[in-house]
Amino acid sequence: GLDYIIVEKMNRVKKRLSGVVFIGIALMLMANSGGSPGGKTGSPGDKKVSCATNGGCHGPKTPNSQELISTTIPASGYMPGSEYTITISAILSGKSRFGFELVAEDSTGEAKGSFVGNSEVNASGNRATHRFQGTNGSGQKTWNIVWKAPAIPSGDLTFYAAVLAANDNGTTSGDEVILDNEVVKQSSTASISDFLDRQISIYPNPV
Repeated sequence: GLDYIIVEKMNRVKKRLSGVVFIGIALMLMANSGGSPGGKTGSPGDKKVSCATNGGCHGPKTPNSQELISTTIPASGYMPGSEYTITISAILSGKSRFGFELVAEDSTGEAKGSFVGNSEVNASGNRATHRFQGTNGSGQKTWNIVWKAPAIPSGDLTFYAAVLAANDNGTTSGDEVILDNEVVKQSSTASISDFLDRQISIYPNPV
């Protein structure tokens, strides 16, 4: 009867809408598979926003914490203008697709230094994220990123990293977001050298 026809039409509409929603999610995932949309590291400069918090699109509302970051910066600190390798390494059982975003910030939340891209890393100025070629993993994933310290001494800096560990089921359900940060010092030798170069002058020259 008429009731049956109405119900059937409603069911068809629901199926079409669910298809549209699924396509929308799939397109979103495909778009982000080539890199983070940006501003999702959970850092002060990003207003502590990540893909899990403040209306994030992945994982639980409370992100996981894990030691993700290691660097080749010595304990004595970084030298301005020098290059170092920053390693991001995440371990999460059952996940097969991984992505990340990385930034270094000073005490005011301003991004410092610049990153160098490679086949698995997309670098854009003072931020780095994953390329599609660098998303596959089996319970773990590691990226190596070259970071060039700022030419002008900037004091102690903090690296902020956010990793998305996904189960690759075509939706955002079951995904996890992991956050970490690592403080690195500026070399005191660099500070003294820079001070001497900039502050001391002799007049007249020659004396």
